[in-house]
Amino acid sequence: MIERFYDNSQVSQHRDCARKYMFRYVYHLVRDFSMYEMDTIPASKTGAAFGTAWHAAMDVVWKEIIEHQNQNDREVTQKALVIWEHTWLKDIPKGVDTGFRTKDTALEMLDRYIKERRQWLSRMRRLIASERPFAVPLRPDDAGLWYCGRLDKLVEMDDGLVYVVDHKTTSQYDTKSRSKVRNSFIDSFSPNSQIDGYSFGAMMIYGPHFGGAFIDGALVHKNERSFPLLPISRINDQLDAWLWETLHEIERIEVFKAEMATASGDKFLKAFPKNTSHCFQYGPCAYLDLCRAWANPVAALLNFPGGAPDGYKQEIWSPFAEYHLDQIKLVEEKK
Repeated sequence: MIERFYDNSQVSQHRDCARKYMFRYVYHLVRDFSMYEMDTIPASKTGAAFGTAWHAAMDVVWKEIIEHQNQNDREVTQKALVIWEHTWLKDIPKGVDTGFRTKDTALEMLDRYIKERRQWLSRMRRLIASERPFAVPLRPDDAGLWYCGRLDKLVEMDDGLVYVVDHKTTSQYDTKSRSKVRNSFIDSFSPNSQIDGYSFGAMMIYGPHFGGAFIDGALVHKNERSFPLLPISRINDQLDAWLWETLHEIERIEVFKAEMATASGDKFLKAFPKNTSHCFQYGPCAYLDLCRAWANPVAALLNFPGGAPDGYKQEIWSPFAEYHLDQIKLVEEKK
């Protein structure tokens, strides 16, 4: 039996643009930024790096306050900042201009976050896990099909129920909003396939002991700091709808993969069709040049050593490796 692992990144990408999915998750192509000078790192990369470092810092903050019951705000801030900087420097070399996304910004944000969140964190009976991988079956008649991911936080709160907490950073500042973040950020989580998938996974594991989810937001902006906390609840019918939509998308992916096996001789690729309305969403798509150049990328990519054209490199995406699923039992037991 061949086991297939899907996550939100794959399913959402295919839903947005099947051709982009193919380039990223079938051919494993990403832009090769080594060709750029270090002082021209794209803002999208610094934003992602800041978010990754913030997640790492949150692991320290939550452990210190919930598990260690550390009451010293300054000490918690400094410990978290050390981890933030260590994680940040893995992606962003020293000396690069990153605008307002700096160590000083992180320090100010951590200091304010701890002061604002401490009372809410005191409601946690225990921190079950940070960065916890999960894998749950998607369909009872297909034992090889799994949905997987990684939960930022799993906590048991004072009502005795288990909740998923997902940390999110945003730069969507709104001077007129009470929360200081744009309504588009808040509204983006209802509905939201990532959060719905997390809720489905936690529901499969914890059943009636699952209470819901929280979005733990952090505004990263040169003029403002804000930390909106958004409770998320999904009823069973909503999760059933998510499951049907996810399975529908996966079925399309697997049909297209099968069609690619005989596509190299065709004039144009009939699998993984382009969604041209997404070519310039938040700037030009990373694969725009490839779509412009080739009607049939399957045939064209055979001509490149290693399968990567100029300006790209192969970066293998494997959900099993990405989430370290070897560390868990695929059929998880309720904790």
